[in-house]
Amino acid sequence: MNDTITITDSEKINKVLEALDLTIHSFTKKLKYSSSTIYHVINGKNKLSPSMIERIMITFPVVSYRFLKEGEGEVLLDESQKKNQMNMFNILDEKHDNVDSAIMLEKLNTLIMLQQRGNELQVQTNELLKELLETKKAV
Repeated sequence: MNDTITITDSEKINKVLEALDLTIHSFTKKLKYSSSTIYHVINGKNKLSPSMIERIMITFPVVSYRFLKEGEGEVLLDESQKKNQMNMFNILDEKHDNVDSAIMLEKLNTLIMLQQRGNELQVQTNELLKELLETKKAV
């Protein structure tokens, strides 16, 4: 006999709302969904889709993928579990986004500068080759 209790997607969403202390309205607003999208899951009309689970995890990285997917474990992760989940799913940490963006911008600027220098060198090389060909024709 299997004693596994299956939790519905409706119950999962309600537990997430409770754990995050959010209303359906604020939850859907943060997810950039219409309220009806979440209401359809809560009313059992629709299931949690993989894209919805992904959006919940990106918007609320503290929410457990395992809970959303399988209904198992705790709804919210501790800091260590959150970092592991974010790494596993390649989710950026908002705290580091500004730093990462500044570093990426600096690297992009360096890349552009190097590309411009490469273009200048290419022009110089072409000019030298042209002169070399003209000199060779003259000889």
